[in-house]
This record gives sequence, structure tokens and C-alpha cells, in this order.
Amino acid sequence: MPRTAAGLPSAAPAPVPGRRAQEPRPGPVGDTGRVAGAGRAPGAGHDVTTTVVRGVLGAGMLVVPPVVLALATGAGLLVWAAHLVLGATACLLLARLVARGRWAPAPVSLVLGAALGRRARLVVDGCFAVAFAGGQAAIAWFVVTALPGAAGPGGGPDGRWLAVGVLVVAGAVAVSALRVPDAVLRARRLVAGGLAVACGVCGWPGDAAAFVPAGITTTAAVWLAFAATLFAGVGWESVTEARPDDAAGRRATTAVLRAAAVVAAVYLGLAVLTRWAPASAAAADAPLVRRALGVAVGVVLASYVVTNLRAAAGIAARLRGPHDGPAASRDGPADPHARAAPRGLVVAVAALACALVVAVDRPGAVPLLLLGPAAAVVVTYALAAVAAVRHARPRPHP
Repeated sequence: MPRTAAGLPSAAPAPVPGRRAQEPRPGPVGDTGRVAGAGRAPGAGHDVTTTVVRGVLGAGMLVVPPVVLALATGAGLLVWAAHLVLGATACLLLARLVARGRWAPAPVSLVLGAALGRRARLVVDGCFAVAFAGGQAAIAWFVVTALPGAAGPGGGPDGRWLAVGVLVVAGAVAVSALRVPDAVLRARRLVAGGLAVACGVCGWPGDAAAFVPAGITTTAAVWLAFAATLFAGVGWESVTEARPDDAAGRRATTAVLRAAAVVAAVYLGLAVLTRWAPASAAAADAPLVRRALGVAVGVVLASYVVTNLRAAAGIAARLRGPHDGPAASRDGPADPHARAAPRGLVVAVAALACALVVAVDRPGAVPLLLLGPAAAVVVTYALAAVAAVRHARPRPHP
């Protein structure tokens, strides 16, 4: 099978006489909602629009809108619009890059490695493997903030150890043999979206102070809000895992624009809902409603932590070889290799997340911890831009 210099299979393998042609597979690589660089089963790619929408919409629907509202207030819609423009542009660049390189579906790190060399792949995988620990620490603090009566960041040791407990339980499940059916994982995205709408309508969680670092200026708060939206946008890069015949030419542009329209409708809709929901909504005066929302959000987000820990372990494992290593997805392992994600790496990522929870125990911990995933996204987008410039012309057929 023809391969690029980085070991990524070409989408145009040489025919073998007497054999039926098979879809090229990018090796043992591992969904936004999957996680960046995790990958899904080789040869099982969806069309571009479906892949990107499933990639972007996930835990960010619950975590990021209230954070952006607390930090950016009146500028929230502009912050979301800027994120959508940046994410859609990076998605389009990657779609065109895959089309020009005629590569088979693969995680973004393998595509950038094929385009720019092995170091680019290691940088992307390394950034996301570490950044995921910060993302899970942020989710754990958000879960604690969501629980009625719990002390949030900076509120004392009780809240801190509760957040660590969320990560410990999620880590224990992540290293277990428990596998949730794909249908349940797909339904989780709809549940998360429904809960996000319910939280917006009820003005929940309501305590904006927990998401605002002490002493932060207005300008810095807006930039911090923008960084948080990059966490919500992890998944734009999943376009590299779409079917290659759907990632070519004008079809890629149209498909990316359709995906951007869906993502914009969801996130801008949630931003409007949270911005103009009455401050004295039902949750503010109904402890039972507030408690029910807090528990439901906590359970859903904890399930995302489980699959994210498995995904991060898969990405970290890929650092050990030229392009191999098990991988998982934010919606759980998507291929047999993903199921073999090293338990030691899962434990290591969970331990790092616990350490970050303890280290960043202060008001505004959630957006501050989201700076890690935001940095990884920026690095990936920058490398995508460089690759797009270097490969401005289509690669000739082998």
C-alpha cells in the first residue's frame, strides 16, 4: 500500500491483480462528540458534515456557555462568532489539505505528520495528551460548582476533594472493562444539548463569580472567554476523519459550511438563551429544580470525563511509535485497537488532572484550566495553516 513519508496511507493504493480493492486503513488509530486527534475506526468515516457536527458538539455545550456569559457578558455573542469563524476556517483548510494530499481518513495529527513531518505529529499528539488533563480538571471543577451546597474553586478543601473524587471515580471506570453501547453514546449528545437548553431557560447555574478569576480586567476576561470557546470547538479538526470522497473540492466547502451552520445555530442559540434568560428564573427559587439540574449535569459530564481519559491515553500511546498506538474517542473506543488503550496511561492522565485540580483551586479555575485545551487547538490550527500553504497544489496520483 502506498504510504507518505510519515507513514500515512494514501487514499489511492496500488491495485493488486486478482484481488478486490479495499479501503486503505491508516493503521491502528482510534469521536469531538469526539476529541481532537483521537480518531475513529479506519474506513468507518462519515460524511464531512456529520463528522464535524458530531465532533464539535459535546461537553462544551454544558460547560462553556455559562463561562462565556460570566466573563464576556455583553460581548458574548461576538466571542462566539469569532470562534465559529476561526473553527470553520481551520476545518476548511484541513478538508482541502486532505483532498489535495489524497489521504485516507485519519486523525489530524497523522494528517499533519504526513504533510509536515513526524515532529508535527508529535507536537499535536503531545499537546492534546497533556491538555486533556487540564480539560478534565476543568470539567471536574464545573461538576462541583453545579452541585447545590458544594464549595466551588477557592471555597475550601471540601470542594477540592470532591472534584478530585469525580476524577478518581471517572478514572476507575475508564480503566475498567465497562463499555457503553454506541447508541447510548450518540444519545448522550442529545441529552447534553437538552440539559444545556434547560439550564439556559432556568438561569442555571446562576453563580457567575465562580467562573471569574479575582482581579481580572475586562479585556482579559473577554480573551479568557474566547479561549474557553476553543474548548467547545474541539472537533473542527475531525474533518480529517471523514470519507475521502466527501472531502474534495467544492463538496468540502459546502459540507463544512453546512456543519458550521449547525454548530452556529446550537452555540449562538445557547448564548442568546443564557444571555437573556431572566435572572430570577425557576432554578433560582426552586431548590428541587436546581438540585435536579446539578445532578443531571454532573452525571453527564462525568461520563464525558471517562471517555476523554480513554481518548487521552490513546493519543499518548501514539507518541511511542511512528504512527501507531491505540486510540479512543470522546464517545468511547471506536475500534478494536482503541479498546487496548494502556491502563497505565489512563491512570497517568487522571493523576495529572487531579494534580491540576489541587493546584488551580481558586475562583475562575474552570476557564483558567481550559487554557490548556485552547493552546493545543491554537497549535493545531497554526500547523494546519502552514500545511495548507506548503501543499497549495494537489499531490499527483501515484
